[in-house]
Amino acid sequence: LLAEGKILPEVFLNNCAARKNQAACGDRLAGIMTYQNLKLRSLLLAEYIRHLPGQYIGIMLPSSIAAYVAILACQIAGKVPLMVN
Repeated sequence: LLAEGKILPEVFLNNCAARKNQAACGDRLAGIMTYQNLKLRSLLLAEYIRHLPGQYIGIMLPSSIAAYVAILACQIAGKVPLMVN
């Protein structure tokens, strides 16, 4: 079940609070990441992204935990993530 929330970042943060040390995602390079670790990385990156100019943030990363963190961080920062191929 998903945690409650009206917007995606709110649901994400509520899920992190409920699931703390459970596995959230993983890939071959980074391994398994917990909700707590994913939340910390997303919030730290969001603080940096919040100060970037413009509303849209281009993300040029392969499918990975890093891309997932970047997308979440953009949304938490109130920016629109754009995947660049």
